[in-house]
Amino acid sequence: MLKQIGVFSPTGTENPKTPAQFLNQAYSALSENCQFIDEMLQNRLGNEVFIDQELSGAVLFQKQLDFPDNGVLTERRFLVVITTKDIYYLDTGTDTFKYLTPTYTTGTIAVTQTSKTVTGTDTLWAANAKAGDYIRLGALNAATPVWYEIDEVVGNTEITLVTAYAGDTASSQTYTIRKTFTGGRTDYWRYIRIPDKNLGTVYVFANGTDYEIYWDGD
Repeated sequence: MLKQIGVFSPTGTENPKTPAQFLNQAYSALSENCQFIDEMLQNRLGNEVFIDQELSGAVLFQKQLDFPDNGVLTERRFLVVITTKDIYYLDTGTDTFKYLTPTYTTGTIAVTQTSKTVTGTDTLWAANAKAGDYIRLGALNAATPVWYEIDEVVGNTEITLVTAYAGDTASSQTYTIRKTFTGGRTDYWRYIRIPDKNLGTVYVFANGTDYEIYWDGD
């Protein structure tokens, strides 16, 4: 006999009609029997915090993805989570969620302490950034990230921040723009796994609102 258990949807409501035998193995070995509450991954048994890391919005997708080939001897597995703004994977070595969100990094920037203006050199921001994206010095997943939300893309070489830059004045700096998604809480993400002769196993994601993206596990 199939046992009925409660299953939590991305909106936080419970669906009590899904048999346990039909549930997908959607989590890593470290995160079975979990759910999202208040946009944080938690253990159902007592609702203990799984990873004490705030994510960027409502969680719309969580799935374990496998990469069985891609030039490695053993299968790799990742817990992938998508919010309304970003896509993450769980780095089990550091117990943190790392960004997979698409980025723009061409050129360099100059920033001034207490100023909201960011100036670019050899940048093309008009076509590659928008209000609501985030910018920071350094790489996407570099340590101690300080992200600043973009208020306006004035042109190819000028961005205005929502809040003033709090760091030291600097020029000719490498940077990352995190190109956040624009879908709402009901624009749920879907994916398909396909083989590619050059990339190996590839997962393609779409939510019907934003651009499609793919990940090859690298």
